Amino acid sequence: MKSQATIYSSFRDIHWKTIIPNADKTLDIVVYYWDTWTAQNLPELKEFLAKPDTCIRFYFTDLNNPILAKQILELFPRNKSIDDLKQRISATYKPLQDFFKDTNLSPEKVMVYKIPRMLGYALQKIDDSTAILAPFEMYRSLQHVDAPAFMVDLQKNQSVKLFCEKELIAMRQAQ
Repeated sequence: MKSQATIYSSFRDIHWKTIIPNADKTLDIVVYYWDTWTAQNLPELKEFLAKPDTCIRFYFTDLNNPILAKQILELFPRNKSIDDLKQRISATYKPLQDFFKDTNLSPEKVMVYKIPRMLGYALQKIDDSTAILAPFEMYRSLQHVDAPAFMVDLQKNQSVKLFCEKELIAMRQAQ
């Protein structure tokens, strides 16, 4: 079955400021860390979380595993230590958790899962409507991290929808 995806030459070209406000229930974010993205989209993410019955689930490789931590450090050479990586992971979700200190919202709206494996891709799933998949660069320069990204309409592509659901459920159970 032939299906369409919007292909971005760089994941940096995705217009999150228009995607996040259209989300109604769940954002699933599978990455090594994404602190810059959180900082750039913090107002939209807070607005999303202020909606009833919404949540953001972050999935990160578990840096408490020293073998995985060393491998990830090699992938991101601008980080000088495992502690640097841990700070970047924390900066991905902590500003959203801190948001709850000033509101009456439930802290369970932001969930963090630690995965006991290396990640082969980045995945952002928006509700049951859209998935954005991007491969990880295994060989990258110190200055610039970049990769293409594929945005898929999950209502038109059941195989990608089932893949995303299977992966996310397994990640939640694996921790």
